[in-house]
Amino acid sequence: MRIPGILTSRQSLYITLGIIISTVALIMSSHATYTYMATKDKIIAEMKHTSKLSIVSLEKTLSA
Repeated sequence: MRIPGILTSRQSLYITLGIIISTVALIMSSHATYTYMATKDKIIAEMKHTSKLSIVSLEKTLSA
């Protein structure tokens, strides 16, 4: 003998669990994307700065 309320409750629990898992996955992927972009921009800025210092040093060496 089945109780209709239990089946509905179980389906509702699965739906709630699916929503929670989807939300967590979305937040984690958004955070990973933001962190990736921030790190990439930081590395590019550091490389540009290092390149500029290298060019200045080479110009000083060649002009001397």
